[in-house]
Amino acid sequence: MDAISVTYRPTAARLPGELVRDTADLDRFFRINSRSFWFAARWFRAEQRNTVRRVYAFCRVTDDIVDRATDDAAAAEGVAAWRTLLSRGYEGGGTEIPWLDALLAESRSAKVPFGLIEDLLDGVTSDIGGVAIESWEEFDNYCYRVGSVVGLWLCRLFGVSDDNVLARARALGHAMQITNIVRDVGEDLSLGRVYIPMELLAQHSLDMEKIRQIQVARRIPREYQVVLATLIERAEQLYSFAATGIPALPKGFRSAVAVASAVYRGIQDEVVGNGYDNLTRRAKTSSLAKLSLAVRALFWLRKAQPELRRRPPALIDITSEGDIR
Repeated sequence: MDAISVTYRPTAARLPGELVRDTADLDRFFRINSRSFWFAARWFRAEQRNTVRRVYAFCRVTDDIVDRATDDAAAAEGVAAWRTLLSRGYEGGGTEIPWLDALLAESRSAKVPFGLIEDLLDGVTSDIGGVAIESWEEFDNYCYRVGSVVGLWLCRLFGVSDDNVLARARALGHAMQITNIVRDVGEDLSLGRVYIPMELLAQHSLDMEKIRQIQVARRIPREYQVVLATLIERAEQLYSFAATGIPALPKGFRSAVAVASAVYRGIQDEVVGNGYDNLTRRAKTSSLAKLSLAVRALFWLRKAQPELRRRPPALIDITSEGDIR
């Protein structure tokens, strides 16, 4: 089990001590904070699961530096300190956080570009001071930074280098981030954040204030349902495109990714089943539903692998749906 020093303080600035202590038991931290992804992670091989735990801890701590900050200045200072620490750790200097040192050493060994990690930091930094995403281009860029980057990082850590497969990893991370956005509109709104592109809202005579009014009224109008349906359809196209690359992933990794993809798509089904009410309700999939989705995903994967052998990934064209960036 990874352990960390609870006395750690970064050099550049002081990060919230509770963020460090929370990750002392990475498995428990993972299980509590990401039930859907933790459920899928049981299909990773043991050594893969340790790596995934570290990547998840990194992403969650990075998010929490902003989300738990007392004000915007503290958030910016915390992210800057974290960035400095990560840069030093990636170059081989110690961070005094064993799981982070292990992750950065793995990343350096796997030739994961530090710029990829910085992209994620930039995405999280954009949450400081509230969020109002104006265009589809800005939306896609945000999803790349906080979603696609994670998929690319994991692929690199597990030895995936084929451009066709990496394009599908980008697409899957993008799709999963759209699912997160669709699920969390109500919670994000309370933080002054709206990730739905304003140009999409404007097409349906909606804006941030009208969404707040819908939340208070607790009645979901047709135009808001159409907005969510548009986002879900966008995610579904990306999930479908990404699926063509899953059988090419390393053993163990491919099973867990297939399950994670299916479970996240199930979250979107729950949003629809809740009458598109993501303003007063949080969509959740039950344990039984997750198990059913996992069985279906693994059955699909077993059938898909012979097709992969007949048509290797390098011969599959990358379509525009996968060209996220």
